[in-house]
Amino acid sequence: FIRSYGTHIIVGLSVGGQDLICVRQSPSSPIPPSELKTHLENLGDFYFSDGRNLSPLHHKTRESTHK
Repeated sequence: FIRSYGTHIIVGLSVGGQDLICVRQSPSSPIPPSELKTHLENLGDFYFSDGRNLSPLHHKTRESTHK
């Protein structure tokens, strides 16, 4: 084992990076741009974390925002 892999053992790994998503909002959309931006940022944080940091308010579906 030592001849093949040496004396170092990997005990952890961290991978970083950044995703960029471009979104175009329809001019007829009833959702304010600032609210949409906040929702998308929270959604990204939710998907790229353990999912326990957001309140139930941020789990709204698209259908529940239309009245």
